[in-house]
Amino acid sequence: MEDIGSVQEVLSRCVKKMYMYRCVRKPGYVLQFNGIKDNLYQCTQCKRFRKMRSITIVNNAVVPGKQHPEDGHHESCTPLPEAGKKSEQWNILVYVHVNVKEIKTIINVCESAKL
Repeated sequence: MEDIGSVQEVLSRCVKKMYMYRCVRKPGYVLQFNGIKDNLYQCTQCKRFRKMRSITIVNNAVVPGKQHPEDGHHESCTPLPEAGKKSEQWNILVYVHVNVKEIKTIINVCESAKL
């Protein structure tokens, strides 16, 4: 059986749970998955092309499914380089100390922009 690969938990710019999947078939690249519900995560690039490609993640590990996590994506969906300007490429929120008032403001801005 082919290796599935690993995931790393990060936060999106709207403080939502997101995972970066490290590609096995294309080393040095990652795919980005945002939470849909419970343990189900959707590929963010496929979503932009209106394609539903999802994986199940439990305890920070990909659950084997019918397809390999790198199969079944939209033809225009390409993995992002792992090295480089991560915060710009992945829109990752840099970890900083904030108070509850600031977090509520961030959430309100995200909800009003429907991000």
